[in-house]
Amino acid sequence: MSAEARRVELGPAEVSACYLLAAALETRAKKNGYVRPYPTNADGKVPGPENDIYGQLGECAGHKALGVYWPMSVDTFHGADLGDDRQIRTRSGKNGWDLCIRDEDDGGYLFHLVLPVGFPHVWDVYPSIRGSRGREIGERRGTRVFVTAAQILQERVSGPDD
Repeated sequence: MSAEARRVELGPAEVSACYLLAAALETRAKKNGYVRPYPTNADGKVPGPENDIYGQLGECAGHKALGVYWPMSVDTFHGADLGDDRQIRTRSGKNGWDLCIRDEDDGGYLFHLVLPVGFPHVWDVYPSIRGSRGREIGERRGTRVFVTAAQILQERVSGPDD
């Protein structure tokens, strides 16, 4: 992938499917008394359904930009979002714009930052950075490391091509 973000436009059917998947996540969680493994955002606030909506839209955009299989799963907080080894991290700006890598995330996974450009249809999908490398160059805040889009792009210019 080049050292720039890929702009992706989601169609109405794709956006609708993402909203349905987010609703399925909320419904399943309530029905099963599910407690989220990440009960708060980086700012300490309890996430609402908008986190799930952004997450599903970001995964769909990642799938479309990268051409990698998307299982359209819900409740998979530790498995890959796309293919066998890709994590999609969608940021809304409410808690910053940087890629978030948690301490418990698999360092071998490839992480993609996905940012809204024209919500809900237009997204920028950034090149991957391996979790272990992100931890080396990012800024630690508690149990999370944050990597800026500029750092990701710089790694693509100077680092290995994942």
